[in-house]
Amino acid sequence: DLVSDYDRVRDELESIIPDGYTAIGYGLETGMPTLLDTNFARPFAAKTIIIMTDGIHNYGTDPVSVAQDIVAEYNVTIHTVTFGSGADQERMADIAELGGGTHYHADDGEELIEVFEEIANNLPTLITQ
Repeated sequence: DLVSDYDRVRDELESIIPDGYTAIGYGLETGMPTLLDTNFARPFAAKTIIIMTDGIHNYGTDPVSVAQDIVAEYNVTIHTVTFGSGADQERMADIAELGGGTHYHADDGEELIEVFEEIANNLPTLITQ
């Protein structure tokens, strides 16, 4: 669940131990309900998923099929960001295309910052009076 307690987020991140598996499909499946949660999601906000990964899916449900299912059922945009020299950019570009989004790639931290700034600057905005 989304929380605004940054200490809780930091504690959770510190408890995660990388194990060599990348379950991109699972990440999509578990992240999607957050966009629909009435406690957090604004009902009229554009729903956007941003996946940041090395793109090397090696565990669980195929992320392409999960993205297809999500897009068929919900009005969601999926952007993908790959990071690092060995990233599977092709698979992640396919997912972004399915989701009506854009695929970005960053080779280093500086490029990664630029990617996220570009995504943030291009998210839909509704101005009301």
